[in-house]
Amino acid sequence: MKKKLISKLLFTVVLFTANLKIAQAQFYLKQAIIANGGIFEFSTPYSDRATVGSYNPLTNTYQVFDTIQVESVQDVVIDTNYAYVAAQDSIVKYNLTTLQREATAYFPAVKKLELHDNYLMVGKWYGTGDYFEVFNKSNLQSIFSISQVNQTVNGMVMLGDTMYVAYNIKGTIDLYPPFGIYADSIGKLAAIHVPSQTFVRDIILGPNAAGAGKSFVFNNAVYTLCNETNYLFKYTPSNNQIDSFNIGIEKYIQLHNNMLYGEFASGIGVYNLSTNTLLSTPSLNFNFVAGAYDFVNNRFYFTNTDYSTNGILYSVNETNGNVIDSINVGISCEAIALQHLINTGVENDFVEKLNFNIYPNPVINSLNIQLLEDAELMVYDFNGNLILNEKINSTLYQINTERWQSGIYILKITTQNDVQTFKIIKN
Repeated sequence: MKKKLISKLLFTVVLFTANLKIAQAQFYLKQAIIANGGIFEFSTPYSDRATVGSYNPLTNTYQVFDTIQVESVQDVVIDTNYAYVAAQDSIVKYNLTTLQREATAYFPAVKKLELHDNYLMVGKWYGTGDYFEVFNKSNLQSIFSISQVNQTVNGMVMLGDTMYVAYNIKGTIDLYPPFGIYADSIGKLAAIHVPSQTFVRDIILGPNAAGAGKSFVFNNAVYTLCNETNYLFKYTPSNNQIDSFNIGIEKYIQLHNNMLYGEFASGIGVYNLSTNTLLSTPSLNFNFVAGAYDFVNNRFYFTNTDYSTNGILYSVNETNGNVIDSINVGISCEAIALQHLINTGVENDFVEKLNFNIYPNPVINSLNIQLLEDAELMVYDFNGNLILNEKINSTLYQINTERWQSGIYILKITTQNDVQTFKIIKN
């Protein structure tokens, strides 16, 4: 009994004399990055080129910060302070602080980009050569490619040590003769073992997965949207189970925590992945080419274009569908991504109500949390995605951070009487 009392007193003294700095943190939307393909032209001389621009939500202003010497863009993704643009035959990396190019890689017929840790996964639309390749996101140097992926890549994701690539077995009907663009008939996922850089197998999803495309990970499962059937497929690697949901989703907008925002048959809505239910009958209808969701301000950002004379960016209220702002951007504005950052303030004052300790910070492999009471832990990555949610009652709790990507995370601790947020740095 005496030892327990002394231990608790020492623990309390450590907590109250450590003078811990509490990082009060919140996300904010810094900018929207829009990639524009320009006027659709089918023969030389070309009079327009692709552009990349930034929309500032505070000033409601838009600026073009780069021109790419191609006639189309296919995708844009953001990783904290960097953006990657897929532009016809190239991948371009930008520093979003300076809005300057940092690297370029040649990749003909590029269609899709996805990021995970230090990997930039790249998928091809058509042509010869391997349709799937992995680059180092820092310098855009090729790491490896997979020859077994031999059709248009529409989605990519990584779970554990495996990458899953969504593509399709083609049918026999040429949709746009004589270009050889055939209708998808059966969707599948290619499983690629990353440590050995080898193709493992194809996971056949079936005919209801025709148009298998945008993929993402939730709760240790791989989800794939199929835009030809409007099905959502779920593949669970732990038991090799395939589930499908006929939810009528036509276009992906964004995933935030367990909420999938998209365009459904009856309008723009939200699908709860935890309960596999559409939250309500979508009532918001908006004609758009590309979209993204601002989870901080509960707004949608949509682009629309006629491909020949103008392109417009709209900021739309999620609740009532009212247009908050609209501004002219580039023509053929077919790709958009939002840069959410963390605004932190550090409080140096002694806080008597603090009853937990967190170490080490920065962290490498394991984060320790000491508690004197029950709490709920939530960890968010730098893009605002919830990656951990646990209720704990132990005096010492450890979080395995080995698989975390290097960068800044937000740890939120909720107890019966208090809520605190901390900035965690992963080296």
